[in-house]
Amino acid sequence: MNSESMVVGRVYFMVTYQEPGLGSPIVTSYRYLGKDVDGVPLDPNDSGYDFIHLPPFHYCDPETKEEPDPCMSRHWFSEAQLGGLTDLDGLIHELHGLKEHWLKGNGA
Repeated sequence: MNSESMVVGRVYFMVTYQEPGLGSPIVTSYRYLGKDVDGVPLDPNDSGYDFIHLPPFHYCDPETKEEPDPCMSRHWFSEAQLGGLTDLDGLIHELHGLKEHWLKGNGA
């Protein structure tokens, strides 16, 4: 993902695979908070991009309607690590490629 095209508040995705050969995809979702949200670091090498990991299941207290999910945690990515993230169009493209791979009989 190109840092200049990222938008604060949008959700971005990372697709990894449990085993070689595109057998079992794992899609992880992250909401982008911004660059250096806690302030500009003294060392420029410590500059990075902050995200909230969005858990695979949504929990909400039915009485209070609060959503304090203990699984939601902040994650920091360096510029180089952003290459592993994609937007929704990229996720759809990745999953379409996986489908084609499986239809050719190469998948699990």
